[in-house]
Amino acid sequence: MRITVIIPDAAVYVDGQARRVVLPPHNPTWRAIQWADGRGDVEVNVGSGFTIEDPAIVEPFLRAWRAAAPATAAPGAAATGVEEM
Repeated sequence: MRITVIIPDAAVYVDGQARRVVLPPHNPTWRAIQWADGRGDVEVNVGSGFTIEDPAIVEPFLRAWRAAAPATAAPGAAATGVEEM
């Protein structure tokens, strides 16, 4: 799984699928996170970024991405929030 977080845009990409999210708490100096194959890099606003290997750092961003998924109804299910005409 490839995860990219663009903090100024409040955007998280998972395997290329972008969603705007409510960002979880994070270090305010972070600008972006790239994660794939069990490791990643954090870009910061000023100075050199750093490498991460702890999936717990990206997990809150992945949860935010999942929470931002568009609502879907099962095929044939009645629409919700729609008034009958």
